[in-house]
Amino acid sequence: MLIYATLTLALLIAGGRKLYLGKEKIIANGGAWAETFTESFIKLLGATEVICGLGIAIASRVRISPIIFISILSIIIVLMLGASFIHFSRKEYPLLIGTLVLFLMALFILLTTF
Repeated sequence: MLIYATLTLALLIAGGRKLYLGKEKIIANGGAWAETFTESFIKLLGATEVICGLGIAIASRVRISPIIFISILSIIIVLMLGASFIHFSRKEYPLLIGTLVLFLMALFILLTTF
């Protein structure tokens, strides 16, 4: 259950931050990766992370369809792989470590749940 809570919290914070701050404030706060994306794409990423975080939270409490849960985890895995690629190509290694940890957490949940 701790891994569910940690992944949920990380996604809600990261996604909420993207939704709330916007591109310019993200860049000003050390998120140089945001320079290559539009404001609307950053908001879409944030909304996707928040929805997936809520999906994990709900799935840990309520029995939902396995296909929905698998879909949520698959989306998280794809998002984190994409983020890892961006951070690696920009040599943003501290951010790369964070995204790889979230990727591994989602993968672990997926592999141990079914």
